[in-house]
Amino acid sequence: MDKRAQILEESFKLFAKHGYGSTTMQQIGDAVGLDKSSIYAHFGSKHDIFIENLNLEHKAYIECVIDRLPQACDIKSMAHIMFLKTMDYFDKVKLLFWKHAYLHFCSGVETEVSAHIAQVMQDVNLRIKIKFEPLFQENDPNKLIKTVLALFFFIQGALDWHMQQDALDHEIINQSIDIFESLLHNSKIFSS
Repeated sequence: MDKRAQILEESFKLFAKHGYGSTTMQQIGDAVGLDKSSIYAHFGSKHDIFIENLNLEHKAYIECVIDRLPQACDIKSMAHIMFLKTMDYFDKVKLLFWKHAYLHFCSGVETEVSAHIAQVMQDVNLRIKIKFEPLFQENDPNKLIKTVLALFFFIQGALDWHMQQDALDHEIINQSIDIFESLLHNSKIFSS
């Protein structure tokens, strides 16, 4: 593995563990066995390292989850498939990286990093909305938005629980999907 790739891999773990604000170039250098000045030979700043990690992670999530969602099926099936693909995609480090990125964004500190995180989140939301949009017979954007948001919140809770257990329990995942589908059904999102 070349040094640039190694810097990205180790910094990703550090950003996941400590967050953007608390990770230092010195920590990144120590993790890859380089002094801080050598890191700058590969990247101009910690910001550049984080943004490249975020872009790589964004691309991987789109390819592994969103692009693999089917085009034509019902809302229940789409939610089920997205839930399973998302659960399969995330490991503890990836989840913590995204959580820290989101917390940095929510901190209210206006930086280029925050702006870039916002762009990535908007792109993910738009891509998911595009996948779900054809499933709504009546043109009801509020139902679509509520469904996608409910799915995100539900997936987030399931991922948090899953990461605390350090094991993937498919029975619990299937029960979680059943609960999600029941909640959406009872809220009349699935009614025709």
